[in-house]
Amino acid sequence: MKPVAKQSRLRNSRDTAADFFGKSERWLWEQSEPRGPIPCIRLGKSVLYDWDLIEQWLAAHRKSAGDITVARDILALVEAGDSTADVARKLHFPERTVQYVVDHGAFPEPEPQWSEENETGDHTEGGQR
Repeated sequence: MKPVAKQSRLRNSRDTAADFFGKSERWLWEQSEPRGPIPCIRLGKSVLYDWDLIEQWLAAHRKSAGDITVARDILALVEAGDSTADVARKLHFPERTVQYVVDHGAFPEPEPQWSEENETGDHTEGGQR
């Protein structure tokens, strides 16, 4: 029996990739590496788009764009005269997070989530067997 090749998630058609973004081929060309942030693979004059890389980039881009928008909203409300406590209540954030955004202009980096499993490699609760 012949091994079945994994289906390629590479696309060499700019129009297919442009349709994916809902943009023109020109926009995609301007936004593709090295001119822009969209990951692609260049082979001579051919440009390939790896959907796995694009999906990862989109996920990271959505999160950062959302955080930037919310941070701007927080700063605008505070500049308009709302207290950090009022902004925290309106937007359902802890007041310390709102204060951090006011002080630093951005959200704090998330802290890594650690459990005993990470420390010991043990998969039982509390490290007990």
